[in-house]
Formats: sequence, C-alpha cells, structure tokens
Amino acid sequence: MRKPLVSTVCFALGILFAVQLAAQEASPPKGPEVKLAASSATTNPSPVKSVKVVLLKSWGTTSVWSAMSTNWQNFGKIPVTVDDTTYIGSDFTYQDIVASKANVIVLSNPAGGIQQYSQAEIAAVAKYARKGHPVVGTYVVFQWVGIDNRGLAPVFGFSSKIQYNTTQVGISNLFKKTKSNQCLLKGIPGHSWQSDGYPFTQLPAPETGRAIWERPPGLPSPTRTLES
Repeated sequence: MRKPLVSTVCFALGILFAVQLAAQEASPPKGPEVKLAASSATTNPSPVKSVKVVLLKSWGTTSVWSAMSTNWQNFGKIPVTVDDTTYIGSDFTYQDIVASKANVIVLSNPAGGIQQYSQAEIAAVAKYARKGHPVVGTYVVFQWVGIDNRGLAPVFGFSSKIQYNTTQVGISNLFKKTKSNQCLLKGIPGHSWQSDGYPFTQLPAPETGRAIWERPPGLPSPTRTLES
C-alpha cells in the first residue's frame, strides 16, 4: 500500500525546457518521491505560445500537477496545461502520444507506482524523444521490486544493461544558489532553499561498476539529472 505523497516542485526549469522544458516534483516508490531527470530534444524548439504536458503511466495523480496548471503564471510567461488523467494509468501507443499533442511527456515515478512499460511503449517514448520532444522522468523510473523499466534508461542517457537500486538512497534536500539568475531557484529568496520533498533517489546498484552511460541512436549526449 502506498503512503500519502509528499510533493514539491521546482517549476521554473519546467517552463524553460519546453522551450527547453524539464520539471521537478516529488512522489514515492511506496511513499513520497523525488527525483528529476530530463531528456533533451534533438532539435532546437521554436518559441511556443503554450506548453502541454502529458503524464504517461506514472505513480498517480498528485496535487503538484494541478498546481502547475493553475499557477503557471507564478513561474513564467508561457501558459502550461497538464494532462495527468488520460494515460497516467493506461496503456498507450506512439500514435496516442502524437494525438495528445504533448509538448512534453512525463514519466512520474512509474516503477515506484508499479507501472510496467511494454517494449512497444518504451519504443514509443524513445521515438517521441527522437522527434524533438523533452521527456521528464521523476524518481524511480527504471526499476523497483518486480517492475523492470530499464529499457527507458537510454532515453535519459543511462545504460539499460545494469541494475538500479531498489532500496532507499538518501540525499540532501538543501539546494544552494550558485548564480543569482539561476532559473531553477527563480523567485526563491535567500542563498539556499530547503525542499520538503522525499529525500531519496535512485542510483545504479553498487555492483554495476562505472559503465552507466548509453547513448541511443538519434539522441544527443546524456543529459544531466536533477535530484531532490
């Protein structure tokens, strides 16, 4: 049984990365969560008038997504809408993603939410990324208990051939500003910010060694991963 979700979001980055979009939220494997990873596009996106975010098979609906849709004006000038119902717990095809007209697709803690992706769904996500759409992954995307979504790892620049931990690895929730104009902490006063998010992350299992990077055909070099 999953525990109540404790979620937080750094959304300024989200607006920037759709137009280079990446977002952060919190949600658990079987409790709260937090990790963010974003895949970049293969082409430079043109300026847009709005951003549509679609969640694919994920942990579940959380208040953070409705807050992003309702309060987008607090984080930037581009309106954002979030579809966190249509495919959040449903199977999907590549054509479904295309028909959704998503600017960004989000895989929100799918393994932690016991959401197994089929090979066809993994291929659909990878193809959409190759077409130039950002893909955002949060927390336990690749592996958890009996769920094996490691086929998604190359979308984020990681290897699909290694094991990822299914135990809690603690991280600090204290974010320090390194630049005054850093978009992630835009509008947050002071020199640092203490997140209330789930203070754990997923990492390659210790026995897997250093060979963790994998660049799939058609995708750029591995993107950076944000963890909170």
